[in-house]
Amino acid sequence: MTDIEHYIHSTFGLDRTFAEKVSGLFQKVNLPKRSFFSKGGGSCEKMGFVHQGILREFAEFGNKEVTRWVATKGHLIMDRQSFFMQMKGKWNIQAYTECEIFVIRRNDYDRIGEIVPKWHQFEKAFVARQLGEMEDRISEQIALSAEERYFKLFMKDRNIFNEVPSKFLASVLGMTPETFSRIRNKQLRQ
Repeated sequence: MTDIEHYIHSTFGLDRTFAEKVSGLFQKVNLPKRSFFSKGGGSCEKMGFVHQGILREFAEFGNKEVTRWVATKGHLIMDRQSFFMQMKGKWNIQAYTECEIFVIRRNDYDRIGEIVPKWHQFEKAFVARQLGEMEDRISEQIALSAEERYFKLFMKDRNIFNEVPSKFLASVLGMTPETFSRIRNKQLRQ
């Protein structure tokens, strides 16, 4: 199974035969450092799987830049609301490093239903999982302390702590860079 077939299989739950067919709709794209995958204010017309590199999802709210997520290998990238609801996007998705991404355009994504019987059921399950992940993140922001959120992300993806500036990770975790540094220093002393 190729990397893109594996991403499709694990993300949408398609069996190997359909994952292979759908993978033909994706193109491998190299995205230079600091280039944008998509920009807020426009329509997000593509979805991608990160094969190599790091991308950052962010937006500006007033005079504050907020990083929503940092995507590394194996992560799905898109402005979900813009892509699925065909609305104006809110989030910028920018390459933090040189990136290699498997990309499908909206019109090709819409053709998957012609390839996969009962695609709407797979898509519905996928969207439900995405909503569940967002609900989990919101619950964690409300229920967990800054230190608990830090350690949860650290245990999930500790490499990201060496590859991404702490100000971006602090924003993802809903804390100030100073709080992030304090927690990180405490961890290093232990």
